[in-house]
Amino acid sequence: MTTHHPSPAEDGDAPIHGKYEAAKQILDVRQMLVSTVFRSIRIPMDNCWSPDLDRAWRQLCAPALARCPDRLAEEEWRMRAALFGLLSRSMAVPLLLQGNDQLVMLCGQQPAMLMHEQRMTTMGALMNAIKTGSVHAASAAALTQVELDQYELKSFFDQPMQ
Repeated sequence: MTTHHPSPAEDGDAPIHGKYEAAKQILDVRQMLVSTVFRSIRIPMDNCWSPDLDRAWRQLCAPALARCPDRLAEEEWRMRAALFGLLSRSMAVPLLLQGNDQLVMLCGQQPAMLMHEQRMTTMGALMNAIKTGSVHAASAAALTQVELDQYELKSFFDQPMQ
């Protein structure tokens, strides 16, 4: 049985602005936690590359998935979370997962992917950085993903861009 999480407009318990501010704080913390993940890497990153990871990346790039922004956003986050778990054993990883669960509860869903091409380019840069073992490039790509998360969150709550 699937639990329905009301969208911000459906849920009268908290004003939309309050939910947006709470979700924005989660993404601010996400940015710090992603940085922590990459600072805590203790193994060569290229050791994390596997046929399963390659297969997951190819599935994420499938044209059918691109036509469904909500599902694509969920799958892209799932892949990011798996990567963080492969790269680091720090406490940042479970906190990232917990924060995303809270974000989904506030929004009623994972905010849809709005900038598909930029998202996929950024994820491709992250995948390439992992293959080549470049912690700096992987960290930069992962932090760019958080910036895209913030843009999509603003759009989801229809907040003015700052």
